[in-house]
Amino acid sequence: MERKEPPGASSLPDFAATPCREESLDRRQTHITFLLLGGLASLAFCGFVCVFGYYGEVVTAGIDKACAESAFQSGKRYEALGNLEGAVRQYRLALVGRFGDESHEHVCRLSLGDALVRLNRYEDAVEAYDQVPEMAFDRSGTFTGYVTALARSGEPEKAEFLGERWLGRARAEGDKQQVVWASSILGQLCEGGGRLVEAAAYYNEASTLNPSCEAGVRLAKLLRLQGRKQDALVHLDRFLTDAPVGPLREDAIRMREEIAAVLNAPDNASSQP
Repeated sequence: MERKEPPGASSLPDFAATPCREESLDRRQTHITFLLLGGLASLAFCGFVCVFGYYGEVVTAGIDKACAESAFQSGKRYEALGNLEGAVRQYRLALVGRFGDESHEHVCRLSLGDALVRLNRYEDAVEAYDQVPEMAFDRSGTFTGYVTALARSGEPEKAEFLGERWLGRARAEGDKQQVVWASSILGQLCEGGGRLVEAAAYYNEASTLNPSCEAGVRLAKLLRLQGRKQDALVHLDRFLTDAPVGPLREDAIRMREEIAAVLNAPDNASSQP
């Protein structure tokens, strides 16, 4: 028997084919796609976290190393050009990073201290040197700035202790210039402490190697105080032979004239040594 559609059935809408149905399907597909993309993004982020956890420190260390070395080399260039303030800034910047080789960090700290000494910023220099491990002072020249800064910042005991190590290292290396510098500073430390005999011995060692250094004039002054005026004249004459023009030479000439005047006075000529 033939089925008949109810009246008006042919005019009912087909919901499967209506625009509302199509929009609902599109929204569902969009939502699913969004969830899939979100899931993939989460997986990617988790992967990044895992990888960075393993290798991130290595990557950042490489960046720090490059920055530290670059800043250190910039500091050296500034120092070579005479821009000590710029050098100090670059050395400090380098020390904020991490050096690949620990010995490079030690050299950087020594360079920072040396630059600060040349700027007469002795307390800051001591602070920089104090952070350098003992093993890094492996040559006599590495003590030069440190002992100088200690002596001029009011730490004579530590300066003398390290000064003796400096002098011993310089003697062992056969570095005459370092011997002159070390013995001169040790002489000044002893003189400041009232130990004039020890001071004279250090000054004599320095002036023997370099007669025109300041130690020769300082030795002459000590000999004069001890009444050894003829010996003082000998050292002043040695100093004046090659001493450059300047205030120290003028002091030596003045002292020599004063001593000679006393020795040549008629009433003192026969009694003075």
